[in-house]
This record gives sequence, structure tokens and C-alpha cells, in this order.
Amino acid sequence: MVTQQEGKWVVPNPQVPRTFGIMNIVFGILMFLVGTYTIVMLFVGPNIQKAMFARMTEQQATKKAQRDVKIAELKKKEESAKTKEEKESIAEERDALEKNVEPDVSAIMNEAVKISTDKRITAYTYTESITGMLLNVLMVISGVGLLRLAEWGRRLALTVAWLKILRWAAIMMVTLVVIVPITTERMQKVFETIEAQAKAKSGGANPFPMASLTQVTAIASAVTSVASALLASIYPALSLWFLTRPATRASCLARAKPPVPAPGFGLGETS
Repeated sequence: MVTQQEGKWVVPNPQVPRTFGIMNIVFGILMFLVGTYTIVMLFVGPNIQKAMFARMTEQQATKKAQRDVKIAELKKKEESAKTKEEKESIAEERDALEKNVEPDVSAIMNEAVKISTDKRITAYTYTESITGMLLNVLMVISGVGLLRLAEWGRRLALTVAWLKILRWAAIMMVTLVVIVPITTERMQKVFETIEAQAKAKSGGANPFPMASLTQVTAIASAVTSVASALLASIYPALSLWFLTRPATRASCLARAKPPVPAPGFGLGETS
């Protein structure tokens, strides 16, 4: 004979849903603003980069012109030098100045700009930001529901928590499989440009191990992606745990389903 298990009384704890309601509203608004900033920068970022690129190119051209003028002055002094020692001293100064060639910033910046303007990276950033903003709007709405101890608010908060975890898992996978290889390829070209200029300046020597630097950059990007996904999933995981506790659920259900009045005390009853 199977005995029916007796139900257990659960004491509602409204403090938990209200606390998560406040945090959902605060975190949702802050992250929505971050997403908005990212979207805005996608529009104005290229113009800012072009302005910086033009300014750096102008500064480099000015320094090159000043250097050329200085070299021309040293050549005249060298030709008009009266003693051998004076001529050799001026020649050494001129040689050092001619060898001290500054790197071509325009070539480096041109390769670096290609990373941020890559259509695949731009599409990924738009998708990540827009989906995040939509979930953050739902997060704020669920926070309002939790503050009111509404069952729909609790269910919406759980749904958003699951979607956020799945979103971060997808972001991590796309970053590792698609974004990291793209950025690594682009950064390798940047480093190759820097390496070529360093070799030209040092007379063929390779003072910077750019190949190993490319590998380090790729590993750092992968580790950062995994760490970001794990850290960002902590709060949704906590939401799933605390908002499914019996005391929390009872708090929201008690508001959703008011207790039925005892017989003899309802409306229309007569003594």
C-alpha cells in the first residue's frame, strides 16, 4: 500500500525576489547603457579613427620635414668645416640622424583599422550588442515584477537568466571559432609591418619576436573570451538558484493566488 507523502509548509521569503528585482533593474540599466555605447561607437568609431589617422600622419610628416631640414643644415656645416675633427664630428651626427628613421605610423594604422572595419567582426558586434540590449530590457521588466512579488516576474527572470547563459556560451564559441582567427590574422599583418620597419631601421636584425607575440595575442584573446563568459554567467546562475527556491516561489505564488477565505467568513455569508 502506497502512502501519500504529506505536504510541507513553506515559509515565504519575499526578501529574495525583491533583492534580485533591485539587482535586475540596476544591472539591466547599466548593461543596456553599455550596449548603447557600443552601438554608437560602431557608427562614430570609423570617423574618430580617420581623424586620429590624419592627425598622426600630419605629425609624422612634420617631424620628417624637420629632420630633413636638420640633415641639410648638418651637410652644409660639414662642407664648411675647417678642421678634420670638426668635419668627422658633424658627419657622425648626420649619420646618426639619417639612421634614426621613425616607423611609418600610417602603414601600421592602416592595418589596425582593417580589424575594426572587418564586416564579419562588425556583424558579430552588432548581433552581440543588440541581443544583449533586448535581454537587458527584459531583465529590467522582470526586476519590476520581482519587486511586486509577481509570479510572471519570477518566471521572466528565470527565462532571461537561461537566455543570458546560452548567449554567453554562443558568444564564447563564436569568438573562439571565428573572431580569434580573424583578429589573429589581422594582427599578424600589423606585427609583420612593424617587424619589417624594425629590420629596416636596425640594418636587417630582428629585435622584436613578432611571431611569438602573435601567438601570445591569440592565446590571450581566447582566455579572455572564456573568462568573460564564465564571469558573466555567475549572476544568471545565482538567479536560477535563488529564484527557484521554495520560499522564493511561495512568495510570488502567494501574491498571485490570494488565500481562499475560510467557510463562514466569505462575502455574502450570514451568521
